[in-house]
Amino acid sequence: MQIHSVRLQSGIAALTMLGLCCVEPAWAQESEVVAPEEGSIEALEALSEQSMSADTAIDLARRQAEAGKLLEAAATLERALILDEDADDVRLAYVAILCRLDDRQSARLELNILSGRNASGSAWDQVEAACGSGMARKRSSRRVWGQVSVGLSYEGDALGSFRISPDQFLPENREDGLSFVGSARLSGRMGADSHHAYIDARFQTRNSLSGPQSDFQFGELAAGFGSFRGNTRLSLGGVMRRGWLNDVHFVKEYGGEAEVGIRAGRNGRAAIRGEVVRQEFADNDSTGYHYDLALTYEGRSASRLAWFAGAGIESKDARLTTAKYFAWRLSGAVEMPLDDKGSYSRISSTLRMVDFKDDPLMPPRQDVRLYNRLALGTPLGLAGLYVEGAATYSYRNYNIASGLRDYRSFGGDLRLIWRFGSGS
Repeated sequence: MQIHSVRLQSGIAALTMLGLCCVEPAWAQESEVVAPEEGSIEALEALSEQSMSADTAIDLARRQAEAGKLLEAAATLERALILDEDADDVRLAYVAILCRLDDRQSARLELNILSGRNASGSAWDQVEAACGSGMARKRSSRRVWGQVSVGLSYEGDALGSFRISPDQFLPENREDGLSFVGSARLSGRMGADSHHAYIDARFQTRNSLSGPQSDFQFGELAAGFGSFRGNTRLSLGGVMRRGWLNDVHFVKEYGGEAEVGIRAGRNGRAAIRGEVVRQEFADNDSTGYHYDLALTYEGRSASRLAWFAGAGIESKDARLTTAKYFAWRLSGAVEMPLDDKGSYSRISSTLRMVDFKDDPLMPPRQDVRLYNRLALGTPLGLAGLYVEGAATYSYRNYNIASGLRDYRSFGGDLRLIWRFGSGS
């Protein structure tokens, strides 16, 4: 980790400046922006006062950058954003400085929360000059972004990952396995903020290389229309999914989705999303409707620490009584930057409780499912290209009356990841 971290120093500098701005500065009555001498309290006060205005902050940051003081320029712009989170030109100037510091990960995060409604062409020109045309595509009414990953995955109990075993009479049978894993996501948006169309396509695959055969492929396509109303975004669309297990069609889903998202805090976003789909399974007994309602919140701090939290409830109908269930889930993730080059650590977890409907002729069943993942990633020097390694832990607990054996497995994966486009 580099000593001169823009994230750490920006956060400390921001707190220092906010504390000093409460004292009347000696430079307050001067109309012209003057670059004060370094190393004095009066100088710090003057910097803080000048950073309160978007125009003066941009001008001061430009002079600091021209003098080679990129860290100071970043701190100046970040202080201005604390005071005015909707100052798009300031945010774009901050993005350009982050790219010059080779902190493209943070630059992408800033672009993701940019409203885009108040940004000038000259500010976008600075981003394109510092970051390249790929990250400056957001200025267009058409945006495309996505991610592709390929790698290897190891599972300590690959057999149990897709097989449910009775807890009595039979000995436990565990078998590890190595698989090729791949995923792709492509997202796009076309139109103005007031009304636009969106599309989101995803695909993931796992193909066994050793151990038990546990291949699966899963694809999803969602499309619809959205609209921004101030700090609120509304969207409505359709969704389709297909799944294959060991080269055999397993499930098909189709239905609709709706979401309301609002800006929450300086760098946060909360959303509530609902979905209704019809699921058609190959066995036909599990065919029925699935309902999902989720509440999520994502945000980040001034030190570039990002987090996500979510909660949801599900209800499934089916032809077979014991295939019906009600479920709730909790999920969370935290991503922390490790240096100024884009290296990061990420921990995520999902807890899901599934209560299957009782049948007088069958034992009752309740599942508690847990999945944890700890990942470390670092850029490879090419724009958007990363290598990521992770350790995983999967756990399924069944109620005693079900007569099913609990499952637990440690694993890991190593992936090559390419993120592209303005939303990456």
